[in-house]
Amino acid sequence: MNPSEKPVHGMTSASFHILDDDTENRLSPFFRISESLLFMVDERFRLLHINRAALSVLGFSWEEIGGCPFVDLVDESGKNELLSHLAVPPDDVRQMESLVFRTKDGRTVATQTRITRGEGPAGNVIYVAAWDLSRYRAGEEKFRKVFHSTSVIMLLFALESGIILEANEAACAMTGYRPEDMVGKTIDDLDIYPDRDERRKIKRMLLEQGWVKDFEIMVQNRNGWDCHGLFSMDVLYLDGVAVVLAVGSDFTLWKKAEDALMMAYRDQGKQKEIIERKSRELEKAKHMLEESARLVEESSRHKSEFIANMSHELRTPLNSIILLANLLAQNRDGRLSDKELEYASVIVTAGQDLLTLVNDVLDLSKVEAGRMEVNPVRVSLEYLCRKMRGYFSDMAEVKGLEFGIFPEPGLTEYLYADIQKLEQILKNLTSNAIKFTEKGSVRIFIRRPSLDEDLSMIGLSGLKPSKTLAFSVTDTGIGIAPENRDLIFECYRQAGKGISGTYGGTGLGLPVSRVLAQLLGGDILVESEPAKGSTFTLYIPDSAQENTDRADIPAPPVLQEKTVSRVSSHRDSRIKGCKILVADDDMRTVYALIQNLEPMEAEVVVAWDGARCLKKLEEHPDIDLLLLDLAMPAMDGIQVLECIRSDERTRNLPVIVISADVMKGGEKACLRAGADGYAVKPLDFAKLVDMMEQLLGPDGKTANAEHPTPNIE
Repeated sequence: MNPSEKPVHGMTSASFHILDDDTENRLSPFFRISESLLFMVDERFRLLHINRAALSVLGFSWEEIGGCPFVDLVDESGKNELLSHLAVPPDDVRQMESLVFRTKDGRTVATQTRITRGEGPAGNVIYVAAWDLSRYRAGEEKFRKVFHSTSVIMLLFALESGIILEANEAACAMTGYRPEDMVGKTIDDLDIYPDRDERRKIKRMLLEQGWVKDFEIMVQNRNGWDCHGLFSMDVLYLDGVAVVLAVGSDFTLWKKAEDALMMAYRDQGKQKEIIERKSRELEKAKHMLEESARLVEESSRHKSEFIANMSHELRTPLNSIILLANLLAQNRDGRLSDKELEYASVIVTAGQDLLTLVNDVLDLSKVEAGRMEVNPVRVSLEYLCRKMRGYFSDMAEVKGLEFGIFPEPGLTEYLYADIQKLEQILKNLTSNAIKFTEKGSVRIFIRRPSLDEDLSMIGLSGLKPSKTLAFSVTDTGIGIAPENRDLIFECYRQAGKGISGTYGGTGLGLPVSRVLAQLLGGDILVESEPAKGSTFTLYIPDSAQENTDRADIPAPPVLQEKTVSRVSSHRDSRIKGCKILVADDDMRTVYALIQNLEPMEAEVVVAWDGARCLKKLEEHPDIDLLLLDLAMPAMDGIQVLECIRSDERTRNLPVIVISADVMKGGEKACLRAGADGYAVKPLDFAKLVDMMEQLLGPDGKTANAEHPTPNIE
């Protein structure tokens, strides 16, 4: 590469000379704020544009590489493959699992890369997006160090074939094999677990529930010795393949001590000496077991923390994507073409789909960690029916399907349940029914089970039909083959090959729905016939008559308008003319909020951390409302709230906390600290506006003279 080569088109790092002004203004913020390495290349594979993240990682300035051949930035080993992918045809996407870039100082940066071609104002251009794999590999390396350095037995093997993928030193010490003798071999090849009946039992348990806890196993050592271990196992999925992580401890000493104690009773002369010695061995074995249990618990905690952190990392950029895409879809200045509006709509839909997937994974993780709470309240059945009609009437109409909800006459007016989880189950079942039905109808029947229905078939023998509600979602869709009816409730499984490719989806909706149904004290039963349709019935206990003293959920009108129209209706709302302080350390979230609030004629003040937030409140005593991020460096949102509520000048200031944390009970903590509202990223801006208007009076000032004390049960 020749660093002195002049950039093509006379571009600089701060401009797009090949783009018209409107396109440049729209794209430039995305290039600036993206953490991915983004490149734009012309037909001759010359570099037209590069974002700040890529310049920072590679160590070059725009003047050094602008206009140079893009392949000069890549290591020699990947140039030929890259050139073949750069010749990508229009509307196609190429992916390179490992493309290595060379930095200015000679270092290498391994990336996963996607390449596509698009039509630009100045002709065809090639877009390249690369993700730095180093941070993921660092996590993998950390796991490997723990795996191989711990004294606890750890073994990783394929669930179906039994092929051993990894074995640490503790596992080798127990079996008598070296790591290279074990990896690549099956458990049958080594004959280290000769009890085949017991192996089949464990495999069945892993397939059914995904884990086995505290299972005593006798392992045969390479030298023919019998060793005893206490193992717990979990099923993991690596690149779509089910593998088993077995963690255990060798308590052969304990077993030997037990046998020795029995011999000691036969030899009274040596009884005292033997018992004392074996007691010490037992104590040592006990400590080893306790340490093993602690490590297993710590591993589970690390997993929960990882999922919580990944939730935050995914939800924060999703927040910006969805908010800004919605803003584009509103087309307030009328400059976007129909095609560009369609693009914005696709971005919004894709973001919402990704958010649904994140939420499903988090729901499963909450249940596994024992953090899923059930909050039952007394709910109006008529309100629930209206909400479901609002959710799905338009969707069914678009596909030309008949849709209706039919409560059985004489049903109770109220039911007692966790409304959020009940709605989530019904949404999953109904959206699946519409998705897999091309013609005919989708109907929801709400009834009491008949006296001849056998609830014991789904493990609900303790429920009485008179105190049970059944929600049946019936469709005339493709149906499910008998051999696949159990598979659909397994994570990441769908009813037959080709379903995902034809209809999409991740296979998490039904497993999550069954877990939620069981949390509510019920379950889901499926009846189906291929090519004729399916009926999914949710059974839950109805204890409304036993909880008549609880407050009802009100029945507000069902909102069916699209998000864009709802936001547009707020142009002359109470927010107009208000001064709003946004405190958030993530520039993407701040940018998205500003772009949504300023068109509503609100004055936005920005603070990048907690200390600056308090300072801005001193400088601007006329602030009407605060949007406060929970996770900020140095001083987090809780600490800022405590300072605000302890200061007489800001005690009554309306505060809405914004957070990407959905795992750690952040909402209750914020309400206890004095927050007036709580919103989870990605933000639904229309709902955020509704929340803000409730806290502002008709003149745009706080609606409450004094800040209420939150009531947290």
